[in-house]
Amino acid sequence: MTPTEIEELRIAIAEEVIGKEQLCDCKYPEKDMCVCMVCRGRLLPPYTTSIDSIRKAAMERFECPLDQYKFQYDLESVYNEQNHYQEWKLTALDWAIAFARTAKI
Repeated sequence: MTPTEIEELRIAIAEEVIGKEQLCDCKYPEKDMCVCMVCRGRLLPPYTTSIDSIRKAAMERFECPLDQYKFQYDLESVYNEQNHYQEWKLTALDWAIAFARTAKI
């Protein structure tokens, strides 16, 4: 993934967990054209670089057991795609990708 895609993933996860309306307090009616999303994006938790942050986001977002099983499945599929021999080698970015698949971002 490119750095831009990683940043977009981090913002998308924040929108999913926090809510798009709460991320941007800009007065512009066109939320997609808002410039402050980029500025506020720097203040978001490091979902793509910190396993603690993405784990906390997953625990908040996936409270339903069905979502938890789906997240576990998506995490295992990322694990298999990366050809890791140990599951503990998954990075925060791998967790973020599994989160995005489960949340259908």
